[in-house]
Amino acid sequence: MELDASTQPGGDPGEMAAMIKIPKVNINVDPNDIDIKLSGGGLVTKIAAIFIPLIKDTIIPDLLKTLESTIQGKVTDTINTDLAEFVHIAIPALAGVTTDVAQLLGGPKFADTKVFTMGLNGTSYDAKNVVAPAYHPATYDATDLQGKELQAYFTEYTANTALDAGFLTGNTLDITKILSKLNVTVTTDDIAVIIPEILTKYGSGKNVSLAGKFITEASHTSVTSAGTHVDVSLAVTVGVEGETCIFAPISHTLVQAFVSSTAGVIHGNISQSVVGAFGDGFTTTLGMTAD
Repeated sequence: MELDASTQPGGDPGEMAAMIKIPKVNINVDPNDIDIKLSGGGLVTKIAAIFIPLIKDTIIPDLLKTLESTIQGKVTDTINTDLAEFVHIAIPALAGVTTDVAQLLGGPKFADTKVFTMGLNGTSYDAKNVVAPAYHPATYDATDLQGKELQAYFTEYTANTALDAGFLTGNTLDITKILSKLNVTVTTDDIAVIIPEILTKYGSGKNVSLAGKFITEASHTSVTSAGTHVDVSLAVTVGVEGETCIFAPISHTLVQAFVSSTAGVIHGNISQSVVGAFGDGFTTTLGMTAD
């Protein structure tokens, strides 16, 4: 199969979406590798002697040609139609944020250095309240592999426009759903590491639901030589067995860390870790105060 990556109009006027072309499909099947058996005696044996070679030499090659054509048609009629349509992708789990993934850099291509590059827009926004982002895209050489065979660049612009959009939507962030995509399930035993009272109330091994709503102002992140800095303001909801056991509006939780990995070993340090201020409305079934 010969596969080409290209672009096509998609999304808003002037935007380009990914497109896949399959100019050549060649499926080879040796008739000698095919077994066809007809059971019975007498006349069946004579019929088999005529029809089995016919099936192998005529019908099967025709079926393969139809299959090759079908593969090409599916790509053109189905996959490329979807690629053109889904340039702006709504992410319900991320508080209903919509992300623009239109093609940049002139679409997928090979640079002069034989490096394959593909760049996506990466701007997120609230589809019901579209405003110009407060941040500017980073400038970098997408063809620079930094000595690696594969290099992916993910800039703070992408993260911050998503955080801005999440705040503007006013929707609730389904943390449980996001963790489930990573095959992570939170239980009362996990929460008990921080709040042991949850075991007294609900017992061990109970599934915990987590949700958060951006409050106060848009959260943001930045990357400097000191590490990655994150400022998050969330109203956190913790639920057990359908009951809300903690609701805590917490503004400006600050974390700054520098983390790297070499030969499978994680290095670094957390230079700042501050739990934000609890706002009005804190409630819990665990007999605790916000303090």
